[in-house]
Amino acid sequence: MVAIPASEIADKLGSTKVTNIVMMGALLEETECLAPGTALSVLEDKVKKLDLLEIDRKALTAAASSSMNKRTLER
Repeated sequence: MVAIPASEIADKLGSTKVTNIVMMGALLEETECLAPGTALSVLEDKVKKLDLLEIDRKALTAAASSSMNKRTLER
């Protein structure tokens, strides 16, 4: 399990609505199951409002850059 302050990161970006994108970015960083560029391409394809797309981009990047501060919890 990966623990990051996703809500806090999203709030600092200006919208707690992007908490899910922050979590997705952390998951992608941890598992490397999908290239960040691919995830960004999907967002660009699906999100039509430019202001929402910009904050989603920031959220995805913020999660990856916070990876140095994350901690992995063992069961």
